[in-house]
Amino acid sequence: MADFFRKKTIEWARKLRKNIAYLLENDAVPRIKDIILEDYDFNLNDIANPKSILAPDLYYDDFSKRLDDFDYIDITSDGAKIMTPDMFNFNFKDGLEVVETVLEGLVGRYVEVDHEDYRRVTGRSTYRGRRQPVYLIKYTKEVRDWEKDLDKKFEEYPFSNTPPIDIFSRAEEFVEENMGRWLDEAIQKSQKEFKV
Repeated sequence: MADFFRKKTIEWARKLRKNIAYLLENDAVPRIKDIILEDYDFNLNDIANPKSILAPDLYYDDFSKRLDDFDYIDITSDGAKIMTPDMFNFNFKDGLEVVETVLEGLVGRYVEVDHEDYRRVTGRSTYRGRRQPVYLIKYTKEVRDWEKDLDKKFEEYPFSNTPPIDIFSRAEEFVEENMGRWLDEAIQKSQKEFKV
């Protein structure tokens, strides 16, 4: 008899895990992505200068693809866990560093300096060991001298002197507000499917 109860308990746990994962994958995850992209669009795209080569709207598609690749659900023998992207667990490497910089906030005035201008005024082919098409450089006396040498004015970065911008917390709140409902739905679905 003990084997029967153990077997049924394991079967129930599997069914419940499967139903929780299904609900999270099909109900929670698409809405989490939508909320983050809405906040990205509202907080970043509408502010950017159209002349900016480092405008966040140019990175929107790559950011969206990274959201698609994010591991939202972790299923273990103990259950299912949902994670929402944040500044610590989201992958900004390899192309989204500009977005990360904006989201972290930028103290001071910065300008966009393209690689060719940077090379001409400094004689160096990289900035801090990295070769990029455009560099975001703090606007200092040295940079003002570069402008004189090149007889041109660098484009000021529109997110200069901005505090951190949060595009992730609304999605986290959505999960917190709805977790009970998703669990209840998964339990009800599992009960209907479970045969004793």
